[in-house]
Amino acid sequence: MLAALLSGLAPALLSSRQDVGFAMKESAAAGNAGAGHNLLRQLLVVGEIALAVTLVIGATLALRSFARILSLDPGFRPDHLVTMRIDFPAFRFAKAEQVTGFVQQVLDSSRAIPGVESASAGLLFPMGDLAAETVFATEESAKDPKSERQMVRVNRVAPDFFRTFGIRFLAGRDFGSSDTRDKPSVFIVNEAFARKVFGSLDVLGKRVTADNKSNSFLWGEIVGVTSNVRDLDPGGPPTTKPEIFLPLFSQPSVAQGVFIVARTKPDPLPIAAAIRDRIWALDKDRPVTSIKTIDAEMAEHNAAPKSQSMLLGIFGGLGFILALVGVYGVMSYMVSQQTREIGIRMALGAAPNGILRLVVSHGLKLTLAGVAIGLGASLALTRFISSLLFGISPTDPLTFAAVAISLTLVAVAACCIPARRAMSVDPMIALRHE
Repeated sequence: MLAALLSGLAPALLSSRQDVGFAMKESAAAGNAGAGHNLLRQLLVVGEIALAVTLVIGATLALRSFARILSLDPGFRPDHLVTMRIDFPAFRFAKAEQVTGFVQQVLDSSRAIPGVESASAGLLFPMGDLAAETVFATEESAKDPKSERQMVRVNRVAPDFFRTFGIRFLAGRDFGSSDTRDKPSVFIVNEAFARKVFGSLDVLGKRVTADNKSNSFLWGEIVGVTSNVRDLDPGGPPTTKPEIFLPLFSQPSVAQGVFIVARTKPDPLPIAAAIRDRIWALDKDRPVTSIKTIDAEMAEHNAAPKSQSMLLGIFGGLGFILALVGVYGVMSYMVSQQTREIGIRMALGAAPNGILRLVVSHGLKLTLAGVAIGLGASLALTRFISSLLFGISPTDPLTFAAVAISLTLVAVAACCIPARRAMSVDPMIALRHE
């Protein structure tokens, strides 16, 4: 209602301020529209085009950013994966052996379910909301008294964890059933850790520690290097962080909860129900929570950038349509108001192509003015969405140029319809036009 009132108020004010004598002297071709009305219409079109340029550039940047997020390799295969959490309250599981023994039973039972390709477990899983860190040191940093303690992400996983997730090994081996508490400690690190700490992937056999008790380092040997898994923060860009893995069944402390993950051949959700039933068959009071597929988890993490891209895309599309309607409307009105002038020009020998150029050039001037203003506004405003973009600059020249050229070409095409109508004006009819 407010928009309707403002739309009617502006031309009403222009009409009320117009000089009566001047209005009576205007040509019949001009109708009731004075110079003020024409200027207002042209300014409106320029504003629509400028707004459309700004919105379409913002939408294009957001869509390109979201497309880059989707095209990134997460570092594992998210399809046909299901995960669930089993909690272990301390009052029932006082010893670590109780937890690891129960988890091993669950894994053995889950692997026997038809349709399960592999199953494993871990304290954390990729793309989860939880993260753990530990102090670590290398032999070199431990000998240096000036070396500061360093922190790294840590996870404890069972054998087959990496194969189940589809995480590639770049070197070395996976954990095995022999990697238990009574054996020498072994670690697996990701590529980011190897390159950041040692500067290369040639780290097999290197000794590090992922724990520190009473300033006494517990050393272990690196036996494997895996590819990086991208960490997707909700609404944020994908990141890769150094990480170190320890055998789940060698942990000396009781875990409060363990995630079970299974890769299936059919739809993973029915398999999840079967795994849950196997868990309850072992312990009917065991709570099983957070049952979800990794595909659903990824969709949840991508929901924020997806909704932002869709919202900007809708506004950009609406602005684009309004700009085209505005250009077409103004040019059509101009042609209808200049019918007599066009007839006189053609009667005096003006070629139809000249009339076409006259109309299109006028529309092109309005379009270029709006595009120039829109580009300036976009340069000033797109920096406010820089935090929403991944892998693309808020002033990306390719996006700016593509939007400006596309909008100009489409706006000129919108001018061609009334321009072609102007070319077909009959001079004799136009001269009689009132």
